[in-house]
Amino acid sequence: YIMSDPKAETTSTDAAETKAPTSTPIFGSVSTFGTGGGFGGFAAGAAENSEADRAEDDDEGAEEEECRAEFEPTVKLEEVEVNTGEEDEDILFEANSKLYRFDHGEGAWKERGSGKAKLLKHKETLRIRFLFRDNKTLKIRGNHVTMPGTKVQEHSGNDKSMVWYCVDYSDEEQKMEQFCIRFASASRAVEFKSAYEAAARDMESLVGSPEKEKDTEAEKKEEEVDQLAGELEKGAKVDEAEA
Repeated sequence: YIMSDPKAETTSTDAAETKAPTSTPIFGSVSTFGTGGGFGGFAAGAAENSEADRAEDDDEGAEEEECRAEFEPTVKLEEVEVNTGEEDEDILFEANSKLYRFDHGEGAWKERGSGKAKLLKHKETLRIRFLFRDNKTLKIRGNHVTMPGTKVQEHSGNDKSMVWYCVDYSDEEQKMEQFCIRFASASRAVEFKSAYEAAARDMESLVGSPEKEKDTEAEKKEEEVDQLAGELEKGAKVDEAEA
């Protein structure tokens, strides 16, 4: 029986224990931190991206500056004064209202518009007219002289509304119209009635009253009849003398 040398076993065991294991770096070799790969490459890429972002910001800033630039028009338009025809007239009455006209074909009231009803007196001719202009379209929806003898009456069942007949020429042709005007309050409607009828009375000195015109026409007819009768009488006397 041969026994092994304990020294030899001890030596081989020590050698095995003293041999250090070789380890592999987890993040790669040290050289990766200095090259384009790994964290070094990421840092370089981030720097390039930030420079690109700065360039884009500069471009956007330049575009914003260009948008703020002001350009003068090549053609300058001059302000033109628009005459409404009311410059030579004094306002006797003015109020917001709605105007309607009666459509005889359909037998119903039709709205003409919403706007200001005015009674205007010309400074030179002294003529007084009713004017209604629509607020949205600025079109004239009522325009006529306040003729003597015109009666303004309360619309049945509505103390805020007034009705009257007139010869209106807002549609560029004179025609008989029946208007109805509605105000925000009954007191304003009464005020309009008083102002309109007063304007109609003032117009008598300019155009005469309908009653006077009727009397004048009747007198003319009587004169014509008398003249004709006189001529017939003269003719009869001549015939008798010849006979």
